[in-house]
Amino acid sequence: MIKKIMLCLSIFAGFITYTYGSNNDPLCISVLGPNSPLTHKGNYQLYTKGSDIALVKIAGEEGKNAIFDVIKKEEIRRDENGFPVATFFGRDAHFLFGGNYVIFRFLDEEESGMIFLPATCRDLIIKGYEIYPSGIEVSSPSYLIEGAKRYTPSNLTKTFIGVLDDGGMLFNTMNLPWSEGEKGPGIGVTLSIHFLPGSPIADSLQASSLAYNGMSDVIVLMNGYVDFYRPDLFLKNNRLKTVLIKSTDNETYFEQEYELKDAPEFQVIQLPRKVRSVDMIIKEVYKGTRYDDTVITSISPLGKNLAHILGTLDQLYTKPYYVNWKELSIKTEMK
Repeated sequence: MIKKIMLCLSIFAGFITYTYGSNNDPLCISVLGPNSPLTHKGNYQLYTKGSDIALVKIAGEEGKNAIFDVIKKEEIRRDENGFPVATFFGRDAHFLFGGNYVIFRFLDEEESGMIFLPATCRDLIIKGYEIYPSGIEVSSPSYLIEGAKRYTPSNLTKTFIGVLDDGGMLFNTMNLPWSEGEKGPGIGVTLSIHFLPGSPIADSLQASSLAYNGMSDVIVLMNGYVDFYRPDLFLKNNRLKTVLIKSTDNETYFEQEYELKDAPEFQVIQLPRKVRSVDMIIKEVYKGTRYDDTVITSISPLGKNLAHILGTLDQLYTKPYYVNWKELSIKTEMK
C-alpha cells in the first residue's frame, strides 16, 4: 500500500517533525531529508528562536546521539548567484528559508540535507512514498515550451517540498517551475490561483486542527528559477518585482500591489482576508542577465499555518524536545 505523506505534527517512533518558524516563534523543528535506509543522508533537524538557528545532526546507534551548531541569521550571506549560504560544522550550505519553510544542502555533497537528485526522488516514489499536490489550482494562458520541457502553470500545483511519512522532507527536484511564454518579460500576464478544499494537504491539516480548508490569507512564493543543481539560473532569468493581486471569489473585493525581494527565499504575501481564489498579475520584473523569461518556482497557500510552537531554544542545551528519547545526549560543536 502506498505510504501517505503527513503534513501535520508527527509524534511517531520517537521523533517530532515540523517546519521552520518566523522570527517570533519560540521554537520550530524540522526533520530535513529522508530518514529511510534508502539514502541515509537525512537525519538533520532544525531549531530556531529569534535570530538563532541550530542545525542538529542525529548520529550514533539508533539515533541516540546528536551534535549541533548554532549560528545567527545575520551570519547567512549571499553567493555570486544570490543564494543564501550558511556555515554549519565548518561546512558551507545553500540555505533557503522563510514562510515557515527551510531547505538546505551542503555544497561539498551532491545529495545532502533535503536535496536529492531526480533519480533518488524517483526511487523514493518507487519505494512507496507519495508526494501530495500543493492544495492549489493554477492557470494561465501564457507558458513557455522549450523542446520537451513545458514550463506550464500546472507545475505550480505540485508540492515544492515533499513531506515524507518517516518524518523526512525533500525538495522536489523532479519539478519544473512556471515561466510565461511571451516575447519579453510578460508584463500583464495573469496567474489565476484557486485554493482547493478537500485536498490531501487540507485534510491532513484539518486533522491536526490547523486552519487550511480551501481558503487562505497568505501566498508563500519562491521567486525566480530556483534549482540547487543550477543556481546560476536564478540571476539569468527574470524574477518578479511587483505584482497586482485581485480577489476573484465573489466576496468583499480587494486589489493590492506587492513588491517582492530579489532573493531565492520563501516570501509571504499577506492578503487582506482569506480568499478562495485570486488573480496575480505581473507588473514589474527584475531583469535576468541572459534570458527574458519571468519564472516562478513555487506557490503555496500554507504559510504560518505550518508553524507549531514546541518550546524554547534553551531546551536544546538542557532537555531536548524528543518524545521517548530520554537517552539522547547533545554535544556542542561550536565554530
